[in-house]
Amino acid sequence: MIMPRLTRLGAGLLLASLLHGTAGQTRRQTCCSEDAITCAVTCTGCTPCLGCIGLQALLPWCWGCAFCTPCLTTCAQYLDCYVTPPDCTNTILWGTPPRARSWIMGTEACSAPPCALMLVMHGWTMTDDSMRDGTDMDNLAGAQRNAIVVYPDGVGVGAFSCWSIPGMVNLGQCLFDAGIDDVGFINALIDQMFSRFSIDPSRIYAVGFSNGGMMALSLACRLSHRIAAVGSVAGGPMVTAGFFGSLTVSSWACPWDTRRGSIPVMLIHGTSDPLAAYENAPGTASWFATQQGFVQVDYAYPCDGSGNSSECYYESACTSPDGHGGEDCWAGSSTEPCTCSLGKASPTGLTSHHEV
Repeated sequence: MIMPRLTRLGAGLLLASLLHGTAGQTRRQTCCSEDAITCAVTCTGCTPCLGCIGLQALLPWCWGCAFCTPCLTTCAQYLDCYVTPPDCTNTILWGTPPRARSWIMGTEACSAPPCALMLVMHGWTMTDDSMRDGTDMDNLAGAQRNAIVVYPDGVGVGAFSCWSIPGMVNLGQCLFDAGIDDVGFINALIDQMFSRFSIDPSRIYAVGFSNGGMMALSLACRLSHRIAAVGSVAGGPMVTAGFFGSLTVSSWACPWDTRRGSIPVMLIHGTSDPLAAYENAPGTASWFATQQGFVQVDYAYPCDGSGNSSECYYESACTSPDGHGGEDCWAGSSTEPCTCSLGKASPTGLTSHHEV
């Protein structure tokens, strides 16, 4: 797949995003949790007593709040949830201990059921909402390709937002939280989609950006019995320690069974990515190709008489959402014409590109 050379973002922008990110949960994750639901039973009517703590409890208007003492202590963090209850429709409890895991729906119907299902996973520091806004998958996969589109949410917020991937260098909250089980969460989410919509079990696809791209690759391995194909954009780093080392993807034991050789994998990676080094991408592609029994072939993109390739599209005039470098985008931007050189198509005016 042909990609432009990515521009390098300033280190200050990345540092700022890290400093502003804090460990914790989104309001939906907090208010839809098992503890919040339990507290809702015992805290009915206690919202007006929120300020009746400590010496404030002696005030005359707090005298009737004695029965709310448990809510003002063990359940205090959830009282705001009962002022404006969140929508927990797209939430399930998963992990150890159980925690609220959620998603947002992009499209909820297709014109010719059973529908394809597209799982679109956000990158590190991102959210399901930002992934939906930045990819236009509702249109590309939903309206144009007749698919149900769903955007799962990882765990944590800000710089702690992440996907947990066994055998990889994890980020954010996933560095220290061993009970997340994101593969199990996605498997349960697929079950939820089958219970709500008419889904074609042979057309379940997973795509992701950055840390979400790593998660898509993890699903290709660990849910090979359900996933039809995956795509990863700027996925990585798939290394042993820090941001350097050998690929640990080679230690994965994938239950391919009868699916070996039938799960297409598309890897797209920019050569100047400052966060997930490109050098790791070819090894990852080679490992998946070997696992699937694929062989390497060269493909010369055809050119029309004008010297432009009718098979190559380069999207420009947009910025990567979480620091992987400039002009790297999914949709919604203009295209540049491509010229052919040495049998390969490359965007006009670019001096560096690479193909994975």
